[in-house]
Amino acid sequence: MRKITIATFGAISILGIGSIFPELANATAVGISSYDVTNTQLSGFGSWSHNYNGIINSNSNGTYNYSDGSGTLNDSFIGTDVINTHLFLKSDNSTITTFLDQKSAIANIKLFSFGPTENGIPGNIDTVNITINGITENFSTIGFEPEGIPPNNVNGLVNELIDFSNSIFANVVTDKVTFSNFQTSGNFPEYYSISEIVFEQTATSVPEPISMGGIAVAGAMGLWMKRKKKAF
Repeated sequence: MRKITIATFGAISILGIGSIFPELANATAVGISSYDVTNTQLSGFGSWSHNYNGIINSNSNGTYNYSDGSGTLNDSFIGTDVINTHLFLKSDNSTITTFLDQKSAIANIKLFSFGPTENGIPGNIDTVNITINGITENFSTIGFEPEGIPPNNVNGLVNELIDFSNSIFANVVTDKVTFSNFQTSGNFPEYYSISEIVFEQTATSVPEPISMGGIAVAGAMGLWMKRKKKAF
């Protein structure tokens, strides 16, 4: 599977992450204070490992709910292997709710996995639903890679970008973002993986509140995001 390379950037620590689009050159990272996960497998599933320091409750069906904590997805460390990456089973219909350090207008979101690797799971995410302020929109992901890191030998690019520019969420202020309805493809489409979630805000953006009226205007003006699906 091959993803289209759209740009590269230098460092793989969170402090060194820069925007991969020229128009987002002024983007700055927004911290995640905590996150919740519903319907997830525990660390150790599939011999993959992740950390979570919050409350973990069983759903009595093999899945668990995480709440009021932090862990692998916001530890400021991009995974290097299955030992520090959260493995998800698509059929679990997991949701991830992130709570940001501050209210921000999000420019883009980066979902990191790990690479280079011959593992067929990193890079499997094609689309995902994003919910902000009670409004849900579906986004296609765009594959990217840090500079100097070769693509995954199996799936191509192993990290995924969700771009908010020209979308209904452009310049919308929030401190809570929920991910759901992950759709996948590749050699092992029943799985997907995330080692770090990074939010970037555009320093020059003018925050605007979201409203149903604003949604109607955006629809009328044809501003709904239409993303090209990744090539494999």
